[in-house]
Amino acid sequence: SYDIGRSADYPTIKTKLQGYNIKKIHYLMISHYHPDHVSVAGLTSLINDFDLSECTVLLPPTVPDSYVGNQYTSGAEVRAIQSQIKTLLGDNNIPYKDSYYPQGRVYMHFGGVPFTLYNTDQTDLVAMNADYNELSLVALMQNGNISTLFSGDMMIRLETKLIDQIKQTINICKFGHHGLNTQTNINPAFFHQINPDMFFSCSPRDTETYAANYANSGQIRYANYNGIK
Repeated sequence: SYDIGRSADYPTIKTKLQGYNIKKIHYLMISHYHPDHVSVAGLTSLINDFDLSECTVLLPPTVPDSYVGNQYTSGAEVRAIQSQIKTLLGDNNIPYKDSYYPQGRVYMHFGGVPFTLYNTDQTDLVAMNADYNELSLVALMQNGNISTLFSGDMMIRLETKLIDQIKQTINICKFGHHGLNTQTNINPAFFHQINPDMFFSCSPRDTETYAANYANSGQIRYANYNGIK
């Protein structure tokens, strides 16, 4: 599982997992500590409803005290959520690992499926006090011939950083930041390089707020202009 959303999203996630007759979760990856990607309430419900006794939890790299953040998300807010999530996992004897690797990316296998994790060294982004969305842990899954990029809340700085790391084309790409990045906050060169066959978005597009923001989405405009589903 990659992220578990807000606590309000959990019933939907639970229904979907149970619909596939999933009772045990072996792998859980959290992209970053924004409450719309992981929450104490949502994670508590997941632990109560499913068997995580043999779960491997990969957390994003630890947010250092030097990270200040901005008017949208302060470093202190992020570190508070980070502490709460680690405490919850520890109290339930669920092992976790901060996904920090100095080479900036790492190759892993989850249940026989190869993954590449990107942005595992965020020293550069922390030093420039980038928007916290840019500190997302990004995962590339290669399931047979199908490649899927899980981008967290990636924005232009992270897209630019990954141009030199993700050289292959991608079949399916999750919109970074729910598809809400404007044209000035995406790097078209990155999307041109990975050349996805399809985008998908994890957002409630039926709400007025999201509908207004989607009207200015640089990602959707890019997809439409280039004929990408």
